Amino acid sequence: MGHSSHTSDSTETDPELEELWVKANVNMDAMLAIISSHFKTRCRLQGPLGIGAFARTFKYSLEDGKELVARVTLPVRETVKTEAEVATMDSIRARTRIPIPRVYLFCSSQNNPVRAEWIVMEFMRGIQFGKCLGDLTVEQQKITAEDMASVMAQTFSLTATHCGSMLFDYTLRNNQRAVRYTDRAIRALQLPYGTIRDTGPSGTFIVGPANEPILLDYEKPIPPSASGPFATEREYLEAVAYLGRPATRPSSKGQRWAFERVLEVFEAIRPAYRDLDAAQIPAPDASTFRFAHNDLSSSNILLDPKTGHITAVLDWEMAGFFPGWHAARAGGSFNDDFQRFLVQSWQDGPLGYDDEPPEAADVRKHFRDTLGSLDPCLFANYWRGVELRALRANLCHTFPSNVMLWLEKYEKYQWDARQRGPFPFDLSKWIDEQYVVWQSESQ
Repeated sequence: MGHSSHTSDSTETDPELEELWVKANVNMDAMLAIISSHFKTRCRLQGPLGIGAFARTFKYSLEDGKELVARVTLPVRETVKTEAEVATMDSIRARTRIPIPRVYLFCSSQNNPVRAEWIVMEFMRGIQFGKCLGDLTVEQQKITAEDMASVMAQTFSLTATHCGSMLFDYTLRNNQRAVRYTDRAIRALQLPYGTIRDTGPSGTFIVGPANEPILLDYEKPIPPSASGPFATEREYLEAVAYLGRPATRPSSKGQRWAFERVLEVFEAIRPAYRDLDAAQIPAPDASTFRFAHNDLSSSNILLDPKTGHITAVLDWEMAGFFPGWHAARAGGSFNDDFQRFLVQSWQDGPLGYDDEPPEAADVRKHFRDTLGSLDPCLFANYWRGVELRALRANLCHTFPSNVMLWLEKYEKYQWDARQRGPFPFDLSKWIDEQYVVWQSESQ
């Protein structure tokens, strides 16, 4: 039924990225030999499944009919990203009912015959969410909505006291863990970056650096040592704003002032959302972080087009423990943050739902109702956390001018002075001062 895509199925490639792949000199004949040796049977390459920015996937079949996927990656955040993705997939597969590929074999080092890091996993059948949702009936779409809410609720239920990736789950038995290609076991505590042994209601984990997209730029990668784990929400946001903690964003006032202003606004409004931390949590603790896939895009969710059920959730490389309001971001077309709030500077206020047909509105309501019935705390963070997510989104910009434009529109369209009082600072005065700073720094 259909096909699986373990990464973007785009066939367009960036010339610079293609050059990186050529430089990596990946040996796919070695990948074939490794798979054949591990399963002790002949193996055949069926062809590529997808071409992503930093990962490429290939489908293989064994003589007994078993179908596999090999995902080969460029060394973006070498070792730690692959280690975290495999540890996460093992943990989520063991702890939840979320359909997720079983990892058979992996290597988190380039020092192997393939000359790149790789994961060999189960082939999952289905059609990408974005390619078939429109062909489903309303009742089938409601089944998709229920499954999406369930995926979010199951991951959200896992908590930790630090923000970052999951590098090891101590609750798993050895037979629940993927097999490492070499005998040289890499233990998380021995890796060359900061880790925390985190014990809480969900168990004991080793939490490592956050594998956030903003921190994973191939050309200017943020060192793992500057990417967490973080003990507080503020530490996490500073790392996003300043490209690591300690910061790697240029230290000039012109480059940082706009991001400092967003953090200032965040601190001003955050007390109004303190109830999100405590809602429905037996022992309220503002330092509790929630687990999230962190990239529930339409291409990472596979559906059965005959039923609407989710058949697989793929690509867990960005997953980790995050603030609840961020972890509660909805997946696929159920993410309606742009409809409900000013998220980016190109908007002139929330986009709204004027073009949404009644059937789509009915499905969206069903998603919200299901989410609320499964986990009221999750729903509260999804619904009311949209403003906090918008502020975080604007900490991720490359150019401070975009941030300045968004702040100007944010005050105009979203700030209710009657309820909140005056804006945290004189925005017009600051914009004038910001232009003066940019002019002086450009001379």
